[in-house]
Amino acid sequence: MMLASCAGVIVTVLANAVLDNRRVTAALSSPALAQAFEDQLAANAPLLAQARRSTTFCELAMHELSAKVLSGWLPDIKGPNHIERALDSGRVAVKYRWADGQTCLFPRSAVAAQENGKMTTLTVHPATDSGATLTVSMVVLSPIASLLHSDDVSWAVIWLYVLVINFCSVLVLVPLLVKRIKKAERAASAWTDGDLTARIEDAGKDEFGRLTNSFDDMADALSAMIEMKLALAASEERNRLARDLHDTAKQRAFALGLQITALKTLGSTSTRSVDLTQAALALVSHLQQDLADIIRRLSAPTIAELGLRRALSEGIDALLAGSGAGWTLHLSHSDEQALEAVPDVARQLLLISIEACANVLKHADANRVDVAFTRVDDTYHLKIVDDGRGFDVRRGEVLGMGLSNMRLRANSLPHGRLSLVSRTGNGTEITVSFQTTR
Repeated sequence: MMLASCAGVIVTVLANAVLDNRRVTAALSSPALAQAFEDQLAANAPLLAQARRSTTFCELAMHELSAKVLSGWLPDIKGPNHIERALDSGRVAVKYRWADGQTCLFPRSAVAAQENGKMTTLTVHPATDSGATLTVSMVVLSPIASLLHSDDVSWAVIWLYVLVINFCSVLVLVPLLVKRIKKAERAASAWTDGDLTARIEDAGKDEFGRLTNSFDDMADALSAMIEMKLALAASEERNRLARDLHDTAKQRAFALGLQITALKTLGSTSTRSVDLTQAALALVSHLQQDLADIIRRLSAPTIAELGLRRALSEGIDALLAGSGAGWTLHLSHSDEQALEAVPDVARQLLLISIEACANVLKHADANRVDVAFTRVDDTYHLKIVDDGRGFDVRRGEVLGMGLSNMRLRANSLPHGRLSLVSRTGNGTEITVSFQTTR
């Protein structure tokens, strides 16, 4: 910061010197300046006549003449190229030569060396003094020489000012930067501890702010990747459990049913024995059905594997296959993408849809099931409609665990709620309303 401030001061001084040099050079080449000198000579003709008789008066007259004209034309020139300073340092030479060869000089000594600048000369032929010539020469310092000869600039004051400004800037900016760094450090520590929900959220628009925003984006991407891997791992575990249940518990239940059937054939013919055997067979049948339902749910495809549309289609088709009930799914591509962007919401919707279709299969005796997603502003609606036998929603005993699970899943969604409309003989309509953000 200190180096930048010093460089800025030097560049500013050099830029001003360049502009002043261009203005001085342009003025000394201007015909209008020559006319100004000619007018001044005409107005001071008596002084010129007196200057011919005195060398000292001649030098003083040329000094005053050049100072008056040049200062009037270049009043804003600062630094070493200021007209008064150029006159005092001997970088301005004025020579008036009469027609008879007599000359009047300022200064009487040689003009200052030109190695630090460029000599510019203006020649005037006064109309009021035939044959006379006025020559005005000036050494215009280069920008670097102007900087080195800027004794009118208090460099000590400038450097002290730069030092104070930088010190104050450090006192103000360093605490702010340290605060931002500590905030980023806390987020990084949280990430290290496994909390990928932490964010830096730096509002700065500078390089550090853009860097922290990149880190936040990286954390989002890493969190999404981990969620996807967890979902795939959970899917693999569910499939393993489904296979184990199918190969062990379900097969044993089937074997148990065969054994009870054989026992019924060979056992006692008493009414009590027959009733107990029939009850055992019924329990085994229910157990087999329950295991089949669990296996079907565990082995259901996941959204991470197939996408929402395909997971819904395969899940519903597997449930309703063989039942004779037709089904439709309405889900636009844009809605599918928006819902897949929030995996937790999409998973709950898949489970609600599967549960609803399972209830249709078990209880409704429906010919058709329609599953449709619609969107109104920021609110989505999932409707599952069947044309089955329906039921009286006022009877609490018919609202089993399946509907309770669906309601709990719906309530877990952002601004989620479930509504149920059904009448005996007129089918059932389940509507889940929700948003994707809380």
